[in-house]
Amino acid sequence: AYLNFDPNVLRVVDEEGNPATRVIPGTTLSNVTLNRAINALGRVNFVAQGDATAGRFTVAIVRFQAITATESIPLTWSVTAPRQSDVTLGGGSVLDSLREGRVVIRPGARLTGQATMQGRPTPPDPSWQVPLLLSLSRPGESGPAYLYGTASNQGGAFAMPDVVAPGDYRMRLKGLHTLRNLLPTALNVGANTVDMETLLEGDAYNDNRVDVRDVSMLATAYGKSQGQPGFDPRADFNEDGAVDQADLALLRANLGRRGDILVGVAAAAGQEPIAFVPAGPDLTGSVSLRLVPSSTDASIGDVVSIDVMADAGTQPVDAVALHLDFDPAVLEVVDAAGAPATEVEPSMALPAVLLNSVDPARGWVDLMVSSLGGSPASGQFLVARLRFKVLAAESTWVRFSFSDWRPTDVTYQGDSVLRNVEAAEIRSAGGYSLYLPVILK
Repeated sequence: AYLNFDPNVLRVVDEEGNPATRVIPGTTLSNVTLNRAINALGRVNFVAQGDATAGRFTVAIVRFQAITATESIPLTWSVTAPRQSDVTLGGGSVLDSLREGRVVIRPGARLTGQATMQGRPTPPDPSWQVPLLLSLSRPGESGPAYLYGTASNQGGAFAMPDVVAPGDYRMRLKGLHTLRNLLPTALNVGANTVDMETLLEGDAYNDNRVDVRDVSMLATAYGKSQGQPGFDPRADFNEDGAVDQADLALLRANLGRRGDILVGVAAAAGQEPIAFVPAGPDLTGSVSLRLVPSSTDASIGDVVSIDVMADAGTQPVDAVALHLDFDPAVLEVVDAAGAPATEVEPSMALPAVLLNSVDPARGWVDLMVSSLGGSPASGQFLVARLRFKVLAAESTWVRFSFSDWRPTDVTYQGDSVLRNVEAAEIRSAGGYSLYLPVILK
């Protein structure tokens, strides 16, 4: 098969849209003896052999990209030697006819955009020049219709490296270690411009959320500069060539957030949902988290201390995300003096505290600690101490949360090392009563 096309209008490309020197062979005639695309000359030369085959089958697939605006362009077969298109069987020609084609080229949409890089000096600055992943999907479709790797300049401007069909799209933009922004937009024929607003930093793990795995990766590279062993560019959130306090500040500011962040309402994105469905943990590591003691008998008004213990053995641990659920109608988190508390008491095993909060209305305890800048923990160690005041005569549990928004985890160098957890039960039989004798006269 010898195909001719106008190289001023079309070029052969691969699956990613890059100029190609080969086409995609079919699977029926598996012995390919010639496969060459010559964009400069506008030629495709393809020869394949195989077992005798009947019926309709694919010989090869050619991907063309339009490079010039024109109404249409013909695709023609070469029928003269040495580029003579033919179909043979046993050495003889069985070709009945050749049907030529025509490519209709419709006007496309071009795109340029602007993104703001978080935690960088005032542009123009080299730290604003970063790789970006741009995707466009059509409403109702799960996968992207177009996917491009591009880059911003020193002012945060970027361009889509290709033209796309005009229409309605859900545009997504993500940096190397940022959350992904989402903009529903319509692309019209010709030039289009968009503002994708601020790309929030902290996603070193590249899973479109900022959580304990990102903390773990930051802890691993903390204090390292470009060129030093252990430096990880994925944790260099401000692109200054060092993983330090400035990167920690960016991660802390976005901790708990996730993409996709809808452009125009970024302040509301990534918040806790009103309701969620807890998911069971899929734990494959070697570290256990236990609430000690696992069972306690108490009376109304008593204060019960519960320790969160980690059993790590020889496994190093550089970060722990602790999320506990309790019944706020039965228990209240208090401090050492018995007063209502908004924080729990972390240990010094992992001294860097990135999150420490108590939500008394929801019955949530959220703590995130790390070895940031220090040595990881191992063996058996105390993660935190909690104190609960008993409010009602009822048996209740303090449990680890594994909801999608508040998943408990233990990590080292960005990977989960948690194997299992053990909850704690608090049983209350009510307070003490004083009975006095009654004397009747």
